[in-house]
This record gives sequence, structure tokens and C-alpha cells, in this order.
Amino acid sequence: GRDVCFLAESLSTVLPTTTIIGVDKHKGSQRRSTPLWTKRGVSNNTRHALLDLKKIPLFDEYVGALPSHVGCAYAVRYLNRALFNHLSGAMEVGSIFALS
Repeated sequence: GRDVCFLAESLSTVLPTTTIIGVDKHKGSQRRSTPLWTKRGVSNNTRHALLDLKKIPLFDEYVGALPSHVGCAYAVRYLNRALFNHLSGAMEVGSIFALS
């Protein structure tokens, strides 16, 4: 939640229509994140997705249903080599992938 909030705040002035989607497999993550996003004024630019990223077909299904393409994937404290390999072939040319 905090990483999504920081990214949304950082991008709000340069890309104000960008939506940041926080992906987590823990059922309580949205309940914990939403108040922070509201308090920091980024609730209109943030969303939560309850997904297990080890289930790559479900991730593909979720991304395929989004109204626009994914221009950036940013992983924070998450290492899944199978997903990273998959993303390298699935993201559009010019997309950004970052890991911290």
C-alpha cells in the first residue's frame, strides 16, 4: 500500500491520469491500503488487485481485462523469475519494468 501510494504521489504531477494498481495476494491488503490512499489524496489514481502472481494465467486474464495497456510493471520486494520471464515477452515495446 505504501509503495503504491508513493508511486501514485510521485507520478501525479507528470502523469495525472495514470492509474497505479497494487497487486497483493493477502486478503486484508486492500482494507489496510485504501485509508492511506484516501488520506494522501491518491484514491482516484490507485486500485487494488487481489492476485497470486505465481498463477500467471490469472495475471494474464486480469491484465487482459484492463481498459488500457500496461506501460510499467514495478516489483517491490518480490522475486518471481517465472513471472519476470513471462513479462519480458508479454509487455509492449517501450514498456518499463523495474525491480527494487
